[in-house]
Amino acid sequence: MSQTAATNHERRLAWLDALRGFAALCVVFDHGSTLLLLPVRSFLYQWLNLGQYGVFVFFLVSGYIVPASLERKGSVRGFWISRAFRLYPMFLLVLVLSAVAYKTGHGTVANAGEHPAAAVLGWLFMMQNLAAGLNVPVVTWTLSYEMVFYLLLAGLFSWGVHRRSGLYATAFAVGAVALGGVLPMAALGHWSNRPGQGPLILNAITDVLLLAGLGLTVLSRSRLSRAGASLAALVALVLVTFNQSYPYPWSGCVILALMFTGTVIYRVWGDSAPREGDSVSRGGDSAPRGGTPPLHPPITEGLRPSVASPRGDGAQTAPPPAR
Repeated sequence: MSQTAATNHERRLAWLDALRGFAALCVVFDHGSTLLLLPVRSFLYQWLNLGQYGVFVFFLVSGYIVPASLERKGSVRGFWISRAFRLYPMFLLVLVLSAVAYKTGHGTVANAGEHPAAAVLGWLFMMQNLAAGLNVPVVTWTLSYEMVFYLLLAGLFSWGVHRRSGLYATAFAVGAVALGGVLPMAALGHWSNRPGQGPLILNAITDVLLLAGLGLTVLSRSRLSRAGASLAALVALVLVTFNQSYPYPWSGCVILALMFTGTVIYRVWGDSAPREGDSVSRGGDSAPRGGTPPLHPPITEGLRPSVASPRGDGAQTAPPPAR
């Protein structure tokens, strides 16, 4: 990359850093102001919920950055390997710290002890907020929607239709408005909450399907890889449609519409990757690609006094991004 190109590239990404920085400050204020500066909080929140603003900005930025990462690699296999090394180490660390805080009396875990095996299965693919799992700590609810976006994006990429971002953003937005009061959003949750092993069964089925889909995506090529990516994306879409309610009803479709809007911005503003039809690998083999390098933010923040919440618990403050 020439010096001029590098300078233009840095300028193009500077606004993202500024946007994320301000969003992070909004989230910090949202949670800190519950203990300090209550008069200031009460005054400001008459017009703007700073916590929600910060969280949604992070989703918008992810929609911009993650497609760039996928297209830069040109390989679904490479994308998932990169995501795993980027997300799982910090996620596991946060789970350990949460457990230590709970055991030492420095934090609480809602519904601790109920279906521990189901909770572990919910954490396996970070889908705890969309399955019968526990958000430990509570900020990790956002990871489930991030994972859904990754799964959908990888499935679309495998079929070469990932560039129709405006269509997908519109579809999820219209779905949230038109179908929000029609479809049984909590159907799977109501079934799994019945007495018995419902949570364990739901999470086990989800994990088996995702494992099969991602396994085929990463280990196979051509048609099998495409079938695996499609299976994983379909599982994610079903969970969003029939098993999500936290933080708000139909928030899943709103969040996905926002993330695909970020992708639209990337297409207009920062897309320097080859167009469809260029030589790229939809499955296992990667090829050199241009594009914007990934700048995914950290996946977590510090522990709070209450470090966990079950999906669906009402929080008094807007949940911060698990990023």
